[in-house]
Amino acid sequence: MATLTNMESKGSFRIQNYKKNENVSMNGSISTQSKFDEIHAKIEQKLEGEYSGIIKINFPAGELGDLKVCEDIHNAFNAEIIGDNLFIKCDGGEKERIHTRLENSFESQNQWWASSNTLCVVRGNQYRPDVGVWFRAPTLPQRRMPIVFSCPPPNVWIERS
Repeated sequence: MATLTNMESKGSFRIQNYKKNENVSMNGSISTQSKFDEIHAKIEQKLEGEYSGIIKINFPAGELGDLKVCEDIHNAFNAEIIGDNLFIKCDGGEKERIHTRLENSFESQNQWWASSNTLCVVRGNQYRPDVGVWFRAPTLPQRRMPIVFSCPPPNVWIERS
């Protein structure tokens, strides 16, 4: 939900987006939200008609440099960012079932922290293992905002093709 507010200056308006708690300036500057919307539209166009496999989308250098935009992309898509390339996994329900079973098995047999599709950062690249097992759980900030707080890679990394 957004509201348009006059900021009492000549021709200046500001939209307060309460859903994301961000201010979006109407003076022509590119905001985080509009950048995300632009990238989101490009991704949706590329994904049209794709139902399985891994889709690679190349972006111009630096376009994926905003950490907040990267967090939003990861929240919207099952994606990994490696350099200027975005990889989106289109997995089916059967694969997700297997991931859940592996995750539950690791957690019930050990004192480890296991998670499916948790982001981690390795040498500046953003990966999303199908199932990851950490012998020592990442901190709460690393689990909530894994790119900004650089969540470490898991000790056990499971990818299923």
